[in-house]
Amino acid sequence: MEAKYPCLRLMVAIPNAAKRSYKLAAMLKAEGMRKGMLDVLFLVPRKGFAGMAIEFKKIGGKLTPEQLEYIDLLQKENWLVAVLTDAEEAVRLVKNYLSIH
Repeated sequence: MEAKYPCLRLMVAIPNAAKRSYKLAAMLKAEGMRKGMLDVLFLVPRKGFAGMAIEFKKIGGKLTPEQLEYIDLLQKENWLVAVLTDAEEAVRLVKNYLSIH
């Protein structure tokens, strides 16, 4: 889809959930990794929003306090934020956000 919609290259995954050694975790934190950052950031303004962020959770999964803080911060900066349970929901959301049908 990137060939047709180059802006999709501005959708990035945030790999915060992986298990790491203490040394690697410390290095990544020093480089700017932040606990609680949402799973996907789409760095494209559309429909009056500055960008879009998606957090994926299993059904019944709970947001952490850090994730709730990021959601609040992003919404205050006029980002669309969604907490979803599957990839199909995300595809529909992105298509709607970009007005692709």
